[in-house]
Amino acid sequence: RLTAAIALTLLVSVVILTQQAIDLRIARDRAESERVEAEQIAQFLQGLFRQADPLVMRGNQLSAKDLVDRGVADLVGSLRDQPARRASLLLLLGRIQLIMSDLPAARALGEDALASGHETERARELLARAAFAAGDFRQAIEHADALSGGYEVGASVPDLPLFGISIRTRAQIALGELAGAQAVQALTNLVDEYSRRYGIDHPDTQHLRMRLAMSEVAAGDKESGREIIKEVTSNLSFGGDNNDPEMATWALRKAQIERESGRFDEARKLVQWALRVRTAVYGQQHPRTAAAIGALAIIEQRAGR
Repeated sequence: RLTAAIALTLLVSVVILTQQAIDLRIARDRAESERVEAEQIAQFLQGLFRQADPLVMRGNQLSAKDLVDRGVADLVGSLRDQPARRASLLLLLGRIQLIMSDLPAARALGEDALASGHETERARELLARAAFAAGDFRQAIEHADALSGGYEVGASVPDLPLFGISIRTRAQIALGELAGAQAVQALTNLVDEYSRRYGIDHPDTQHLRMRLAMSEVAAGDKESGREIIKEVTSNLSFGGDNNDPEMATWALRKAQIERESGRFDEARKLVQWALRVRTAVYGQQHPRTAAAIGALAIIEQRAGR
């Protein structure tokens, strides 16, 4: 079992590697500022990890969540004279909280960063992601519009931040404001643009293709939707100790195909794994956990148990 420090290190690595890809676009005249910021972030993280040192803890154990919470507490009253540095650290910890499914904490950190007036686009992105994950779709749309300039879903995709457009589209579908052929067309436009910019195999493109498949099934084009789901999930491995809630959602979609094809044993295994993941991440009372329980009940009913 991974120690808290190792688990948190892996989470931080994912976030930092993603941000490094974005940072390639930063102009040269900001290079020195970025270098100093990176050093300060590294020092902050080193201090955070040092708290998990057995010699420091004297036999007590810290979870990854405990470490992040301590980091937030340390940051609350610090770097007030360096708001840009502080905003970067707030967003780093906020993205980690989002990965760990602590949505209230992620939103609080995003709001703090946004209020600083620095890193506003990244703060809006974090807030949109967290609001969407929490089911607060109106709030997600508000932040998405701030990123994409109030793009109207259904128009051709402009040269604007795609993330904001993606969030608005998905939120409107969740709210029932986009449905049927209109939802399929909006998602098709997004998939085409993501494929053009990032490639068909990019995780964001694949994620949107899964959303498109679900909308096609809902609109009555079940065969096309099923083919997309089969293709997207063909190289994915479900099971084991992986607690990724997004993978759990994809497992449920694949289970639906297996169930409708009469392969109840395969469908049951997928749903049972997804249920375990959602219970671990969200808890037993969460609506997403309840949805997985419902999916398992449908399988048992169809299988005649």
